[in-house]
Amino acid sequence: MDTNSFELFLFSPKIAPNHSQTDLHNQTYDLWQNIWTQEFEKIGSELKPDHFLRQDIIPVIACNNEVVSMHLYTVFNVLSHSTLKNPYFTGFKKESVDYFKQQKMFSLMGMEYLTVNPKFRKSVTRIPFGEIMIGLATKIMSESRIDACIGTARTDIGIEKMVQKYNGYIVEPDIKRYNLETALICIPQKSFQPHPEGPVADLINTLWASKTNFTYFLNETKVA
Repeated sequence: MDTNSFELFLFSPKIAPNHSQTDLHNQTYDLWQNIWTQEFEKIGSELKPDHFLRQDIIPVIACNNEVVSMHLYTVFNVLSHSTLKNPYFTGFKKESVDYFKQQKMFSLMGMEYLTVNPKFRKSVTRIPFGEIMIGLATKIMSESRIDACIGTARTDIGIEKMVQKYNGYIVEPDIKRYNLETALICIPQKSFQPHPEGPVADLINTLWASKTNFTYFLNETKVA
């Protein structure tokens, strides 16, 4: 597969009527809704549409105007009382929150809903887009004021192993979320490492260098 056809877009969840990428943004939402509605039905739960709108950053890889993969990110401040009352945090032990504070990791980017279009999954393309999305999260972290990336990773499908490739680790194991076994994982700004496999790291760097940024979260000017 020709990797030169891949593009990276950094979206906000809400867009103006005259946005230049409305079609791709709508396609991103539709793919997210379709895939995760099915996943939640499998575990006897229900997808909440506002989980898309409440995000801060939505990175999307596209190929010829088709969504390849996406990830949803929300930035939290653990010194804020409202953050600690957010449902994202209420499932964590107090010791985990205290750990972040002790390590001076105050600004945390929560990673959720890692999604790969079935047509572009590794079994089809041989490209690990899941790992690439996590690598792009570390790029966002590096070029913003975020101290660490965190997430509740499903342990039954090995998401935590993807995180370990970036020198990430488990902060809190054995968390039951949406009837699934998960673990709270962390990739700190101060100690993360690039992906160990050269071709994957190269694709991450290429996508990042040519990205289109529609957000305010980087140390650069966004596209209007």
